[in-house]
Amino acid sequence: MGRIDMKLSLKTKIVALSVAILLLGLGLNTLITSRMISEQYLQALRGESRVSVRHLRLQMERILQFGIALKDISGFGKQCREAVRDNPNMSFAMVVDAQGKVLFHNDTWMEGRYFETPEFVQALSQGESSVVRVQTPAGDHHVVFSPLGNDMANGAVAVGFPAAMIDRKVRSMVAWQLLVGFVVTILAAGALVVGLSFLVSRPLNRLLTTIREIAGGRDLGKRVEVSSGDELGRLAEDFNRMTQHLQQAHSDLELRVQQRTAELVQTNKELEESKTRFSDVVQHGGEWIWETDPDRIVTYTSPICEDVLGYKPEELIGRKLDTLFDPRTREERCKQVEGGMRQRVVLRRQLNVLVHKDGRLRSLEISAGPMFDRDGVYLGYRGTAADITQALQAQEALKESREFLNRIINAIPDPVFVEDDQHKFILVNDAMCAMTKRPRQEVLNKTVRDFMSEEDSNLIWRQDEEVLQNGADTCNEETIAGSEDRKGITVLSKKSLYVDPQGKKYIVGVLRDITELQSAQIALAQANEHLEQRVAERTAELKSALSQVSQAQSELVQAEKMGMLGQLVAGVAHEINTPTGAIMNVMQDSLNRLSVLAVSAMKLASSPQSVTQWLSQTSVAAIDNAQPPSDDDAKIHRELERNLRKRGVEDYQKVAEVVYTAGLNADDPDVLERLREGDVLDFLSSLMSLKTAHQICAASVQKIARIVKALRYYSRTGQGELFDIDINESIDNTLVILQNRIKHVARLEKQYQQPLPTLRCEPNISQVWTNVLCNACDAIEETGRSEKGLLRISTSATSDSIVVNMFNDGPPINPEFMRKMFDPFVTTKPIGKGTGLGLSICHAIVSSYSGKIEARNETGGVSITVTLPLHNPDEHKRCPAAAVSAN
Repeated sequence: MGRIDMKLSLKTKIVALSVAILLLGLGLNTLITSRMISEQYLQALRGESRVSVRHLRLQMERILQFGIALKDISGFGKQCREAVRDNPNMSFAMVVDAQGKVLFHNDTWMEGRYFETPEFVQALSQGESSVVRVQTPAGDHHVVFSPLGNDMANGAVAVGFPAAMIDRKVRSMVAWQLLVGFVVTILAAGALVVGLSFLVSRPLNRLLTTIREIAGGRDLGKRVEVSSGDELGRLAEDFNRMTQHLQQAHSDLELRVQQRTAELVQTNKELEESKTRFSDVVQHGGEWIWETDPDRIVTYTSPICEDVLGYKPEELIGRKLDTLFDPRTREERCKQVEGGMRQRVVLRRQLNVLVHKDGRLRSLEISAGPMFDRDGVYLGYRGTAADITQALQAQEALKESREFLNRIINAIPDPVFVEDDQHKFILVNDAMCAMTKRPRQEVLNKTVRDFMSEEDSNLIWRQDEEVLQNGADTCNEETIAGSEDRKGITVLSKKSLYVDPQGKKYIVGVLRDITELQSAQIALAQANEHLEQRVAERTAELKSALSQVSQAQSELVQAEKMGMLGQLVAGVAHEINTPTGAIMNVMQDSLNRLSVLAVSAMKLASSPQSVTQWLSQTSVAAIDNAQPPSDDDAKIHRELERNLRKRGVEDYQKVAEVVYTAGLNADDPDVLERLREGDVLDFLSSLMSLKTAHQICAASVQKIARIVKALRYYSRTGQGELFDIDINESIDNTLVILQNRIKHVARLEKQYQQPLPTLRCEPNISQVWTNVLCNACDAIEETGRSEKGLLRISTSATSDSIVVNMFNDGPPINPEFMRKMFDPFVTTKPIGKGTGLGLSICHAIVSSYSGKIEARNETGGVSITVTLPLHNPDEHKRCPAAAVSAN
């Protein structure tokens, strides 16, 4: 904003300021005085009006004392006219009733009318004497009224005087006051002008004349002659001393200027030579040279900046360096640069991403350091920058291509490898390294002969050579022998031949570890054989014990256990066959899919970057977000196939499978365009099939593992050995064994306390849960209902015991039978079904741990409660082997 230069003399300014202050004081005084006069005059008029009102009210009240109603009085308008005539300031006098109707008025024309101004009506409603300002046809009036007989219901007397009368009085008095103040102000201003001329203006003019002569360089020895002793005199003395020092400094400056001029001539000559050399380096150098000030504003740039960033030097100079940074990391990068510059850090080969003039990102390798002048003052930064964008892009493309292939291969859960024509491994995935238990660097560039026995490696070598020579796919079961610290494994291998565009041959192989599957099958066969052997042995013992009456109960108990175990084995075998069949169904298809996937991956490795990048993102997302099976799969597939067929997609069934399973958008034109490529479609189709097969196999193996674990737990006899057993786990293992029995009869609810303290006992505690649960299933079946029953198991712990409650919604137990239900040979089942020893065995086992088992009828079913003490006082006395026959 420009400066306003008011060309007025000091005297004029002082006079103007003084006059302004006088006028302001006069105005304020006039305003205050007018307000006071107006208020006093108004109070005086109101006082006169109250006297008139009181006089009229008293006259009216005397008339009313004679018992005459207000509406029956006549001729009171004369008193109103006399009151107005006696008081020249009053404009009207009247009597009104409670509704504001004018009964009497000094102007007879107003009688019978209503006084309806809002202010007047509101004052009447208050019922008190008051003064209000109202608007009438004759102008603003101040109205003073008072109720008759202290009750507004009888009406009121009111008089009014015009508000304009007060304003005229005030204006008249203010006009005289302003006239007197103006005359006084003119006289004061004249006296002030004369005084300033003699005391201030003349000394200042002499001082100003001397300053102008010195400023013109005519005479530095000029002095000001002012003899007064006030501030102007002291100012003149200080000015004279200043000019004396100025004259001496001027002489010294003349000498220093001559010396400095000679130095600058020599310095300029050297600077021109240095500038010429620097310009040659900048013009012919291959790197961008730049400089910034402490605020990171570009102060210099070499012409090469136009090749690097597209800006001419004049476009960058004066621009802040921060604006060239990548917008995505600009804030963080600015903080780093600001911190480094604040610490004066020297930058060496630092990578920075800057924005080209056309919007592209350029990667620059920058080296820079701080600049200082001769006095050590920080001037900014100077540095160089080399464009390495193309080199980084080439490295990134190569890295992404390799990472894409590695992610695809490593996403396959089965071991995958590629061998060259010398049988050396040139590519392996994580699963392959995990199977061989060797890091990748110990497998690559090695052959099977480097880490397998001679016999095994020679067999595999011949099979691989056959693939290289004939090109036929092979599928073999191979056994890899273990070492001293590692067990051997059995794998199912699928190998195919791949020939690259240069004609070089490679073997692409996929392995499936079937060791655990074979072990499970062998373990199941051994378990069956072992069970049959035990059944035969127990049967022989039972026949030999028939002659011994003292052991009859023990033999029958064992027979009950074996009969129960036979039923359980049949159910377990059915449960194992289901997941085993699922694994075998998907195994062969998975091997074929792996071969197609590996060949497709090798072909796609040489595809354009846009294809590999899209396929990489789609594959990772598809593996992570594969759709789980649902009942609507067939309906969704049919709808997708119908839409794709209408859009002219050739292999619409295969495309529909990939789109649904991978979670892709079938309405995206880019997706359909990608899937029209055969290699991409084959790759994604095989990948999704492998994902589904892996999920099925994983779920099936987990189910088999749970059953085998439960079998091992359940089949332990203990031989008198005690263990710390988790009752929740013991019940869960029993439920796994009985799953085939329970799932057809009842729905299961579990309410476990977690965690439970462990109980020191034998594994035969599982026999208790087995017998109780089997009896519960039998009871539910006896109801003959078509829907499934309810089986609820709950566990809890107190400070000294564990309580297990098993509820079923079968029929209630007869009270007479309940008293003897735990006795041997007591049963409600028909002949040929059950021996009556199941609950007797439970009672014997629970009693051997100083516990108790109880049955009770509840609303809607029967509960069996087992209470087991955490600390058995008779543990050192009992004989675990004979616990079952304790009865």
